[in-house]
Amino acid sequence: MDYECAKVNRIFFARLSEGEDLIEAVEKIAEKEKIEFGVFFVIGTLKKAVFGFYSPQMRPVTMEEPLEITSCIGNISRKDEKLKVHAHINITDSKFHCYGGHLLSGCEIDRVGELAILELTKQN
Repeated sequence: MDYECAKVNRIFFARLSEGEDLIEAVEKIAEKEKIEFGVFFVIGTLKKAVFGFYSPQMRPVTMEEPLEITSCIGNISRKDEKLKVHAHINITDSKFHCYGGHLLSGCEIDRVGELAILELTKQN
């Protein structure tokens, strides 16, 4: 097992607006605040969800209807100075059917998205 130790440095809370792309919103804050390493959580609603299942290649799925984000957790890191956002999402439709997988670009906020980012500082 490989692991790292970190402490919470700063915490950001954002209210995402209708029409915003979920991953782009996370990236925008991470770039603006120069976040190198962190975790994030999202709840809210989507009008469009794009997610996938990886086995052995990504199989993307797009749903365009009112959806509730019951859980979205991910991490932020940098590799070779490039920002990387990796997350998984769980959503429900109006009939309470659950769907989930690897979060992909193109998820569009419906009424609201509530985002919390915890910036972490690696400990030696």
